[in-house]
Amino acid sequence: MKYVFDCLPEIKRKLKRPLLMLDFDGTLSPIAPTPGLAILPEPVRVKLRACAGRFPAAIISGRALADVQKKVGLSTLSYAGNHGLEWKIAGNKEIVAEANLAVKSFPAIIQWFKQAKKNYPGTLLENKKYSLSLHYRLLSPKLIFKFKREVKKAVGPFLKTGNIKVVHGKMVIELRPNINWNKGKIALFCLNYYQKKFMQKFAPIYVGDDTTDEDAFAAIKQGVSIRVGKKNGSRAKYYLKNQREIEQLLKWLSESF
Repeated sequence: MKYVFDCLPEIKRKLKRPLLMLDFDGTLSPIAPTPGLAILPEPVRVKLRACAGRFPAAIISGRALADVQKKVGLSTLSYAGNHGLEWKIAGNKEIVAEANLAVKSFPAIIQWFKQAKKNYPGTLLENKKYSLSLHYRLLSPKLIFKFKREVKKAVGPFLKTGNIKVVHGKMVIELRPNINWNKGKIALFCLNYYQKKFMQKFAPIYVGDDTTDEDAFAAIKQGVSIRVGKKNGSRAKYYLKNQREIEQLLKWLSESF
């Protein structure tokens, strides 16, 4: 991985016509104790708006579509929620056909969590309609291993149906439909959509910070992939040192293209 700000001339050569795609939590927004407390800093919003005025831009988030749209609050962007299960691109709203596959398993899992939460204070269940997120950022470190073990045991019977899958992120366990669809798939979908719409080639640039963003890094092989935080083994080609550098990156993008 190479540090972004050591490679700006190289990156600019790759991005003649950029299509900007970004994760939200941990990328645009600092990581918050709970999802509801996350905010988009106003200076970042200003720079993001400036980018969207220069070239296509999209937010690809694990949050529900309506939630991330509200958090960002910019109508000039496209959005994908639930790791790409639902999206609104250039005003057109759709969902993946199999998005409801896991939903029938959720009531029993939610009921289990209501009881389990008593033993794991600080855990939080986020129901995003097409997926569930079990957050444990505020859980005592001493209980994390036990909590993850209990989740695995509780979810086991539902995994056997083949309708759901488990994906681990930063202090969160995601339960999603067991289909071949992720942030990488929606990133390529966005790229294809805009290339057809404008009848020209775009160079994708994707910025993310989490395990779930690795699918997007891998998908845009010929583009520019940037991870927030350097990490060995990441498929991203470049990195930012921390989330605070996103504002500087957006400023450079808005002024360079």
